[in-house]
Amino acid sequence: MKNNLSFLAAFTMLLFALCCCMACFKKAAYASPVQGQWSDSLISIKQLKRLHLTGAVEPIQKEWMLQAVVVANDEYDNWYKSLVIQDSTGGIMLLLDGQNLFQDYPVGTLIRLRLKDLLLSDYRRMVQLVGAVDSSSGSLVTGGIPLPLFKQHIQIVQDNFPIVPLQVQFKNLHDSLQGRLIQISNIEFSATDTSQTFADKKNKSR
Repeated sequence: MKNNLSFLAAFTMLLFALCCCMACFKKAAYASPVQGQWSDSLISIKQLKRLHLTGAVEPIQKEWMLQAVVVANDEYDNWYKSLVIQDSTGGIMLLLDGQNLFQDYPVGTLIRLRLKDLLLSDYRRMVQLVGAVDSSSGSLVTGGIPLPLFKQHIQIVQDNFPIVPLQVQFKNLHDSLQGRLIQISNIEFSATDTSQTFADKKNKSR
């Protein structure tokens, strides 16, 4: 009887240890250090944007990686073929040649973005990361990362990453806040400015 109890106790301890190991392995697989093609040097959005000159295009040839969270996507048609991502230093637009991006990259998705072979550009002073540029028509046309290359450049690290809006006063609004999720306090809109449509229905433009 005593031997049976000892065996049962030993078996229970072994089972407990095995479960703990499995839990550790699962956690490690989800939050593992960057490996393989994702071992590039980490750069912040602020550092990246410092490399851009308005109106110019800068190819990225360095083995850099950006880690940021999605704060806006195309779910409500406010953004077309693009995501807006931010880290603790700033925000930037990421052009992707795909639709319904919100299904794979909902707001709150923490991603690692491999920057090599992407380009820095801007549209109406909004700095953006793009997959290609074309100036053959005489004007600069930017294109998003092609769909087959999404996984080559984007790795999902975590879902439902907590996002806290940056509290900003109206007088402090500045281009440095572009791409950031912000909350503006102590403002109000006149009644005539509410319930308005920003799109030009007559000319079918927005």
